[in-house]
Amino acid sequence: MALSIKAEELFHIGELTVTNSMLSAFIIVIVLITFYAIYTKKLNLIPSSFQLFLEWIIESIYSLVHNVLGQHKAKRVFPIIFSLFSLIIISNWFGLLPTTGSIGIAEKSYKEGGSLGQLIVFNIGQSKEEIHESDIAEENKKFHYELIPFFRSPSADLNFTIALAIIAFVLIQYNAIKEGGLHYLGKFFDYRVSIPTGWKVALVPFAFLINFLWKTLELVLEFSKILSFSFRLFGNIFAGEVLLVVITSLSLGIITLPFLGFELFVGFIQSIVFIFLTMVFIRVSLDTH
Repeated sequence: MALSIKAEELFHIGELTVTNSMLSAFIIVIVLITFYAIYTKKLNLIPSSFQLFLEWIIESIYSLVHNVLGQHKAKRVFPIIFSLFSLIIISNWFGLLPTTGSIGIAEKSYKEGGSLGQLIVFNIGQSKEEIHESDIAEENKKFHYELIPFFRSPSADLNFTIALAIIAFVLIQYNAIKEGGLHYLGKFFDYRVSIPTGWKVALVPFAFLINFLWKTLELVLEFSKILSFSFRLFGNIFAGEVLLVVITSLSLGIITLPFLGFELFVGFIQSIVFIFLTMVFIRVSLDTH
């Protein structure tokens, strides 16, 4: 498995660059849509064990949303919250599959000093004519193969987690504006100050400056939620994959299984943390209007 922070490029569709994390995310979305479309058509009054398990998961998430936001807002927000939960938890666990990071394209990669340009740099005191063809041929043999995997956990790509963070941010702001109207925006852009009488009027510019800085800080803190959401999820999942690679390399796979179970737990916790923070921020924005 490649330990690369940046998602590897696979191919191009016009101007669009398709990476392995994009391909994985597309597959996950298609599988989830297909699964839920088939599942909703096969509901029975006498449920099977699998149906009971799925209903328990849905009811547990709905109960969590209900407890945080209340019944009225839970019905409005729950479909998006559960969709985020499903996408995030599957994306987190996708990187633990044996096929992820181990199947791909082997590309020839030259080591340092393995090209003519690098050879000229290292022999800067010589002219091009003094570099013999045999030396170049020998240097060009210094290469190794790097695996460009077809699949990569979407949650281990910062672009994917930022996209999820923006969705959560828009959901928070939408519910806050829907509930509080333009009064909610006053939390960030209302710079009005009361004008006192007497000698205290001289403090008005100072009060305006304090109010301006306060509102600006509120705005910065609001947008910082995007960074908080995205880097928390990305950091935990990517670090977990690095841990598994290191442990597997050091122990030859002997003690990988316990760490694999731990990463399953971390993937579940991070999906719960993401949706829980989204609901908490929605509740806070609704209470502050």
